Amino acid sequence: MFKTILIHTLAAALLLPILSTEASARKYGGFKTGYTFTLRVKKVSSVEATGIPGSGTTKKVEIPDGLPKFRKGQKVRFKIGRRGKLVFKGAKIPFREDAGYSNLYRRAEPMSVAATDDGQVIKTKKNKAEAVFLNFTRLSGGPGKTVTYSLSYTLR
Repeated sequence: MFKTILIHTLAAALLLPILSTEASARKYGGFKTGYTFTLRVKKVSSVEATGIPGSGTTKKVEIPDGLPKFRKGQKVRFKIGRRGKLVFKGAKIPFREDAGYSNLYRRAEPMSVAATDDGQVIKTKKNKAEAVFLNFTRLSGGPGKTVTYSLSYTLR
């Protein structure tokens, strides 16, 4: 009987920290899971480039389907999700590293460079978000006919 109680007590002692809310409040680059902040879109750039980089052509285009669509002046709400993901309307970008004054986020298609999403959250010394830079890149076509779509947002 004593042995059974001891085993249950030890199991509870080991599992309690894992299941508690303290465990879910883990920090990623100084931001706790669940931290939310809202910033305003200051700049939007959507560009299509064709041909070889440096010698092809570029032009402004509408934001491609499947990418987050925000307009200048719009407020965007961000949340730090599970495992530190930067979550906002239209995207979830995994946390990569704490770079000191900013947190870096990156999502890439497995085994491909055809689609990447990058984010950088500039933070204050007190770990409050003050700016976000987002870049979404999509490649299509083949050798010599490569088309690169690049969508960038600056939020403050």
